[in-house]
Amino acid sequence: AIRYHLEIGRKINQDTFYNYIWFDYITISSEEFLNSFFLNLKFENISGVSNSIYLIFILISNIYLLNKYKVGSGFTSIIILLSSPYFFQLLSSQKFYLLPCYIVTYSIVYLYFEKKILLSFKIIIIILNLFCVITKPIFLPYFLISLFLIFRVTKELSQRFKIIFLCFFGFFIFYFPIFVVKNNIFGDPFIPYFSLNSENTLWLKEYYFWLKDFNMDATDSIYRNDIETESTLIGWLLNKIKLYLMIIAKLFFPLRPSDLFKTIGIGLIYLFLIDYKKYNNLKYLIISFILAVVLIDNYQTRWFLPLFLLVIIFAEINKFKLIKIITFISFFCVSSAVITIGIFSFLINTSVINKKSVYPQIIDAYRITDQINLKYKNKNIYTSMNYFYFLDNYIPIYYPDIFLKFKKDYYKSNNNEENLILWDEGRYGNIQKFVNDNFRCKKLEIIENYEYNSRRFKWNRLIKFIDPKTQLNDKKIKLYRFNC
Repeated sequence: AIRYHLEIGRKINQDTFYNYIWFDYITISSEEFLNSFFLNLKFENISGVSNSIYLIFILISNIYLLNKYKVGSGFTSIIILLSSPYFFQLLSSQKFYLLPCYIVTYSIVYLYFEKKILLSFKIIIIILNLFCVITKPIFLPYFLISLFLIFRVTKELSQRFKIIFLCFFGFFIFYFPIFVVKNNIFGDPFIPYFSLNSENTLWLKEYYFWLKDFNMDATDSIYRNDIETESTLIGWLLNKIKLYLMIIAKLFFPLRPSDLFKTIGIGLIYLFLIDYKKYNNLKYLIISFILAVVLIDNYQTRWFLPLFLLVIIFAEINKFKLIKIITFISFFCVSSAVITIGIFSFLINTSVINKKSVYPQIIDAYRITDQINLKYKNKNIYTSMNYFYFLDNYIPIYYPDIFLKFKKDYYKSNNNEENLILWDEGRYGNIQKFVNDNFRCKKLEIIENYEYNSRRFKWNRLIKFIDPKTQLNDKKIKLYRFNC
């Protein structure tokens, strides 16, 4: 996440936003502007902190729902929530994600229970949910669910017209800055949702593959190896069924050790233990949350978080003793890890611990970028190692083959033989082809050899010990200079 959520925010602050762009600008949203604001306050960790704050909001909301509507487990619902290994990954990331998930889920639950709602409340719910849609378009189905529930309790025709007007006007206000940015860069203000510019058709189709065709877990290998290579219709259908069964399974337990923190875990079992007879039409609400993920046709674990929050609201932890015991064990393990990292984060942000001594332990590439910043201070670095936030002077190399179809002279226009190239051959292949296609000077000299672990927290060392077949993902990269 440091590749862009923080880095684009920093570029906004440094007035270099339009310099050396890369494809992550396609998905720019409110996150980058929020990070920009807090980076001005010298605070890098607003995403993790806000996610932690919204854990408290979830707890307070569940207590309120239990007291008012006699639903769920109230205070003990936090145990189900923090039994999920995925929450450790979420709280240690740079993504404003729990905030919009909280807004869309609890807005819908409020509208589900309330039959009479003040117009002012409806306006607040619409504005908040529009913010979520602008943050990530995957929240559009939830916004539509909220809108449907609002219309259900809104009988006056004039008020309905006001709500429709607010939706369009609110979207225009929220989206306008992003509209301007995307139009300036891509000539296509609604990219990547749909394209109005035919010149973008060729490269955008290729980039969609990398943008949405990966679940970032074990199911990717199943999809690539079994489904795409299957030639018969029956074989294709059987493999498709196998894929969906694996997607369901991965939500409850990791399909491989490295997917542990991409698993929602035991808490999702309560989906099948809710007393649906007590709640009219709740099953349809659950189905709509599942369909919201199906519609985006991408099955990363994080997209199921609103469903998990909905399940937690209605789950009664004390009804099922065995599940309760397993949930408590998982809660203890996950919360211990969360508290440990939280303490470290607090000590780093209060300068009790020097962050430069901790960063290399979390992000192995930091020691490389730190060395390059010191040793090659006045050099621009073309880099395919995408830890852009930690490099002082860089020109990003990010999906270069596709990017050159968008800006064919991008690297030629920045052609300077004084620049260096930091290249990961495992990512984009042989460097010589890249150089031959984009630079006048074709001769290179290796000046540094590096090796680093690309995983956060270096979990794969432990996982390798448990499962010897696991790939360590240690990457070998080289720093080159031109020799002409």
